Amino acid sequence: MPPVPSEQADVDVDLPSVSTVVPNLLVEQSERDILVLHLDTQHQYLTMPSLQVTPIDESRSQLLYSMTYPTLFPHGKANFSLPRRRTVTLQQWSEHLIRYKDRRFGSHPRFRYMVFNQIMRDHVRKASNWLVKKSDLERELTVEDLRKALENTEQSPLLSKIMRHTNTLAGTRPFWNNKRNQLMAYARNLDCNSLFFTFSAADMQWFDLQSHMPCFEDYLTGDNQLRKMIIRNNLQSQSHIAAGWLYWHFELFKQHLLKLLFNMTDYWHRYEWQVCGSGHTHGFA
Repeated sequence: MPPVPSEQADVDVDLPSVSTVVPNLLVEQSERDILVLHLDTQHQYLTMPSLQVTPIDESRSQLLYSMTYPTLFPHGKANFSLPRRRTVTLQQWSEHLIRYKDRRFGSHPRFRYMVFNQIMRDHVRKASNWLVKKSDLERELTVEDLRKALENTEQSPLLSKIMRHTNTLAGTRPFWNNKRNQLMAYARNLDCNSLFFTFSAADMQWFDLQSHMPCFEDYLTGDNQLRKMIIRNNLQSQSHIAAGWLYWHFELFKQHLLKLLFNMTDYWHRYEWQVCGSGHTHGFA
């Protein structure tokens, strides 16, 4: 292993604002409205092209990703919609591309969000289809009946059924409310000592993390200001490597410290990310 730089990067300084790697699931404005608002504040005016009203078919009948990202798929190969000998899910396909050796998928600023959005909507569609098929009561409802049932939530059991089935969709409020209730019941019924822990990622100081990032040779030979810039850029452009490094650090911490030192037998934890993109995990053992 190359020698560790004798001077660690000084990160306790004011850094320029950076974009988060965590998608905002509560966006209330469209991208077009945000662009128009930004241009108005800058006193710049551009003619926005008209948007096509025809919905895009996300089924395998269209090469959606190669049309959206021609620079990522310059020859049209490896598109998710292409036929394969084995069945590959969208999540498996995207994880493979994000880890691809030339790093172009992992460092792209929008590819990961588009895939994540489609995966979430696929889960929503499957859960909603299951709800309709399993519910005999609502099988004959019209659109107008459905609107009235949602407006009159006190007398209609429909809303409670929808909320109950959405707790399977990871990241939604019903999902985390369900996890919280499970954890509270878990804590109340265990007659033993317990431990609450928080594990934060030192992603700005981890030398071994930077050894797996781009520009590592420049990081070794550069001054403090250059190393600081390389660390910041790597955490933004290679966020999947930083997240994976946090995961494996915590797994080692759990196996070799929590289980051996505290005799931990049962545990629950979740990962979270700050606005700047740094990750941490909260847990109960």
